[in-house]
Amino acid sequence: MDRKAIVTLCLTAFVIVLLAEVYGASACSEANLAVKLTVSPIVFTTKWSYRVEVSTDCSCGETELVVLNCEGLKAAMLAENDEDRLRVDEERGLCFVEGGDPISKGSPFVFHYTTNSRLNNFPFGVASARFDC
Repeated sequence: MDRKAIVTLCLTAFVIVLLAEVYGASACSEANLAVKLTVSPIVFTTKWSYRVEVSTDCSCGETELVVLNCEGLKAAMLAENDEDRLRVDEERGLCFVEGGDPISKGSPFVFHYTTNSRLNNFPFGVASARFDC
């Protein structure tokens, strides 16, 4: 192979890798979502308050639908301003991100809830997600 062919081949490979990095993120899945639970600084006299953050490291776009496992969480436990943003299906133990709050890289979805227990017993794992890639 001559030098010009090698340079052309290297440049082509670089462009393919670059395009795969930018556009190949369509392989995003539930594994790209993380759920972080922390004790919230909001204080109630007899209740514990928790903050739940759902974030993604996927760079392909926004999530269209996120469903969390939240067995045991009751809608009445949600903070008042989160009631319209997270729909709790108590029978199936699932929570649906609602209210047009997309989750994208650097823009997590956050909600709060209160409970009488200091111990958090809710799994809050990602049950399913659909990405807009």
